[in-house]
Amino acid sequence: MSVIPNGITGRLHYYNMRFYFRGGLTLSEALDMVYSDENIANQVDEIFIEPPETNVETDEDSADEDEGGMIHNLTGRQLRAPVEVKLIDNTRLCDNSVEPSTVPEEPPASTAEVIHEEHLVQTEQHVQPNYIWINDHLRKKLNCCWIEGDLEPTQHIFPEANYSQYEHLSCVDIFERFFDNEIIEYLRMYWDLKDDAKNILVSSSMRRNRFLQIQRFLHLADNTKMDASDKAWKIRPLMDKMKKRFLDNFVPVQNLDFDESMIRYYGRHGCKQFIRGKPIRFGYKMWCLNTTEGYLVNFDLYQGQNPHGNVQYDTLFGKSASPLVLMLEEIPHLRYNIYVDNLFTGFNLFSYLGHLGYGAVGTIRENRIPKSCTLLNKKAFSKKRRGEYQHVIEKNSGILLVRWLDNSVVTMASTDAGVSPVGSVKRFSQAEKCNILVARPYCVAKYNQNMGGTDLMDECISSYRVGVRSKKWYWNIFTWLLDAAINNAWLLYRKHHSKTTNLLFRRELVQVYLARYGETPKMPGPAKTATSRTVFPAIRFDGMHHYVAPCNRRRCAGVDCKSFGRTMCTKCDVGLCVPCFAKYHRNV
Repeated sequence: MSVIPNGITGRLHYYNMRFYFRGGLTLSEALDMVYSDENIANQVDEIFIEPPETNVETDEDSADEDEGGMIHNLTGRQLRAPVEVKLIDNTRLCDNSVEPSTVPEEPPASTAEVIHEEHLVQTEQHVQPNYIWINDHLRKKLNCCWIEGDLEPTQHIFPEANYSQYEHLSCVDIFERFFDNEIIEYLRMYWDLKDDAKNILVSSSMRRNRFLQIQRFLHLADNTKMDASDKAWKIRPLMDKMKKRFLDNFVPVQNLDFDESMIRYYGRHGCKQFIRGKPIRFGYKMWCLNTTEGYLVNFDLYQGQNPHGNVQYDTLFGKSASPLVLMLEEIPHLRYNIYVDNLFTGFNLFSYLGHLGYGAVGTIRENRIPKSCTLLNKKAFSKKRRGEYQHVIEKNSGILLVRWLDNSVVTMASTDAGVSPVGSVKRFSQAEKCNILVARPYCVAKYNQNMGGTDLMDECISSYRVGVRSKKWYWNIFTWLLDAAINNAWLLYRKHHSKTTNLLFRRELVQVYLARYGETPKMPGPAKTATSRTVFPAIRFDGMHHYVAPCNRRRCAGVDCKSFGRTMCTKCDVGLCVPCFAKYHRNV
């Protein structure tokens, strides 16, 4: 029985967006090539596999996923999946070897000549893709001319964010801007009769069997209209609706960041990913465009070959960065500054964003820097003193490269923020045993200030995420979308109610919805007076199911009314005299 050559033993991974796919090489063909040529076998470092075909049940094999897959455990669909071979010198091997910093001189006709009209947005407010620029850069090599210099500081006019439309809306009103009637293991203990487990608010709003039936038969797409090219077709209608809601309520701000977000999932599905070293290693990967506060502007599920993608963008920018360009085409065309990490940063991407009028700042990997760059190499630069920096600018594209020594060597690419004005940051000195001030370029400070909106969103969602579980593969994505809608609504609500925490916002949503459709529970002990009982505005002014009922003598809750009556509102559970009943429920 044959074994994998030493160069790739235990290094067979599912593709995690670290490199571009540049051809149609399958796993079976790659392994045959490695076995037949000993020289190639000794140079192979890792093999990355794209997720298998749509109808595959899982993207995991029977080997330990932490250690990589073994060839004898792979299925037929996995062997037919597209791959990329990474050599020990960081070059990539497909049908044709491609240098890390270059683009193909003669791409296939289908890539260079086909124009995808479906991605053109017909409104003047949105940017349109420039296919002349794209086709021109697909045909030529990257030709750089480096000079010592810095970006000139500029003041770009950007409209001030206006949140006045959300000022007088309640928590529920803002949440229903995203999630309304158009979208809709110990779970049974909510209906338990024992006091330690029963939740009166939940059990009064809906019967247990009805809830379980709704959860069982909840579907988000028409099963008779399956799209075999889309691995997420079962949840695509909801994703499209949520994208539209997020974009409709997006108040443009200048600084945006693009990053990946993981949705925890341990089941079997072709979109499931494994990323070593992440807090969530197994699950679905979402590309997310966020504001610096964490508002989710746009998103897309990574599934390998994207049926809604753009082949030219994939070829020129890579499969990790092309979703960013597509998302920018769907938002109002303003002078945004885009912040990305080293997974996405590339010269083609930054050149194209600059061509469209956007600024871009991001960390960049060593193997994506052109060999003609005059920056001191990373190993030699690491021997300098902390705080030292070096910068060069590419004359044709205006891309600035900055290398700065902090605890380790940091390399930044920028078309927006330059080196000046140089600031300072506190660092602990082992030699002096105290904090010292270290010089820091301006672009590094701007990156630290504005990068991290996606991580902030993940933190807010994970703090109080929906805990209802299901065996459906798309349930985790469904609950993530619900959490993202709540997070966006909370961020908009905080613009005028800064003291409302995430927990209080979620609690009010839950109480309003459960009380709106349920019977008001009768609590033991003396009844609360009208002045001590708080009725949420979303319930008081919703105009539904407010009925007059007789009661014992109670104080009227009407404004400036001091009478005692024997009538009440059954839904609000407050005493109201007949003249005050209509005025109390009218939002004036």
